[in-house]
Amino acid sequence: IGHSRLTHLHLLCGEDAPQCEHCGKVVTVLHILWNCRHLHEQRRACFPELFRYHLPFHPAFLLGDQPLVPFRRVLEFLKVTGYIHRL
Repeated sequence: IGHSRLTHLHLLCGEDAPQCEHCGKVVTVLHILWNCRHLHEQRRACFPELFRYHLPFHPAFLLGDQPLVPFRRVLEFLKVTGYIHRL
């Protein structure tokens, strides 16, 4: 998890890591999917299972071989947050 154009292109170009436009933290796939507080409401809407069962987050719940959340909802989350074409 974590290799995408948005999160790794800076390494090829010799630039600084991209910063989150909402909170200023370094943008990673994990930051987008779980850590950025600005995206909390979109996360609750797209991944209700993670909140219903009060599970500690693990990327496998979204991207594993047998994810808890259907992949179509991960794509929906990326669409509603505007990251779908940036990754």
